[in-house]
Amino acid sequence: MVSSEQLIEIESSLRNFFIREKSRAFTGSSTYSLMKYRGLSLKVKDEGTKNAAFIVGIAAYEAHFRIQDGIKIQGSLGGDENIVRKWYMYTGTKEVMEKITNMDKVPDKPKNEEIEDTI
Repeated sequence: MVSSEQLIEIESSLRNFFIREKSRAFTGSSTYSLMKYRGLSLKVKDEGTKNAAFIVGIAAYEAHFRIQDGIKIQGSLGGDENIVRKWYMYTGTKEVMEKITNMDKVPDKPKNEEIEDTI
């Protein structure tokens, strides 16, 4: 289970990453275009290892990304998906997210159930 403190820390990391990346791109431009990233939100949908995802919301856009590899599986961020993937894969966030959602643990082997023969 993801704690709210961990989620806030990861969300802040993504918000700051977006602002840094966009600031470089908008050099000399007004800061108005950066304001939408201040309202960025991040949620985690932890429904087992195959369906675990994080959801990023920016303004009216929302996209779902797999925790396993950071690939977008649903939605759109209006072209900002590459920044999310870059943040996820290259800042150590992937390892943190896998750890807090327990994806870093190898699943236990299924126990063999005893089968009784009825003749």
